[in-house]
Amino acid sequence: MKANLISAAVLSSALALSAQPRLRSQNPVVNGASYSSLIAPGSIFVVFGTNLAGPDVVLAPRLPLETTLAGVSIRFTPRAGGAPIDCFMVYTTRNQIAGLLPSTAAPGEYNVTVTYNNQTSAPGPARVIARSIGIVSADASGGGQAQAQIYYTATQWALNRFSLGRLDRFDTAVARPGETLVLWGTGLGADAASDRDGGTGGDRTSAAQVRIRIGEQEYTPIYAGRASQLPGTDQFNLVLRDDVPTGCSVPVQVIAQGTASNVVTLAIAPRVGRLSAAIRF
Repeated sequence: MKANLISAAVLSSALALSAQPRLRSQNPVVNGASYSSLIAPGSIFVVFGTNLAGPDVVLAPRLPLETTLAGVSIRFTPRAGGAPIDCFMVYTTRNQIAGLLPSTAAPGEYNVTVTYNNQTSAPGPARVIARSIGIVSADASGGGQAQAQIYYTATQWALNRFSLGRLDRFDTAVARPGETLVLWGTGLGADAASDRDGGTGGDRTSAAQVRIRIGEQEYTPIYAGRASQLPGTDQFNLVLRDDVPTGCSVPVQVIAQGTASNVVTLAIAPRVGRLSAAIRF
């Protein structure tokens, strides 16, 4: 009986240990769009590891965001000392979870822990800087085709792709000079109005010195700031000039106060009819 009790205790301890969340050893906490290891206050970030959450994908069901989702929470603790920061939860999967770092977080070095079903991981490192923009790509890899929209009217828009067509339930089209593009990202910097409720502090183009580089050209956006009803999500609106570079994969990058985002690409055709532009590609 004694041996059985000991065996049961050992098995119970082993099971508990195997279920403990564990952050990956290299760059466990990254920007949610670019996968850079630099995180900005008010931005969406991703944590990679094992046993971070249950097997199902769980999305935050509504606004305001909460600091616990499906039994999972994320905490940033300043290495230099100070109060820990509980993050707002965006989604969970078994080995990848996403949160939003509150805009109150100061730049510096942090220890990050994940708690799942009352078990807490060993800490992993994270570095917070004032602005660290990541642009969303179509395949969520941080590179390649941007997940950009061509804005025609308040009720009509298309995803920027190589040709006219349909992708699931969305129209696709090649961008042309004179059209308005919307890039999506995260990491423009603190905006407390957005963190939980999806509000916005308005345009940050001037305050953050935002520029958009397309090929060798630079653009001043007509809007750079939080997207309404999307906590931690930034949008960058610009109008393409007549001399914009054209091609299937024109590089684009967003710069804020000298810090550059990841590089993604746009499909841009000369100023001709939409059908002709599509055929060129």
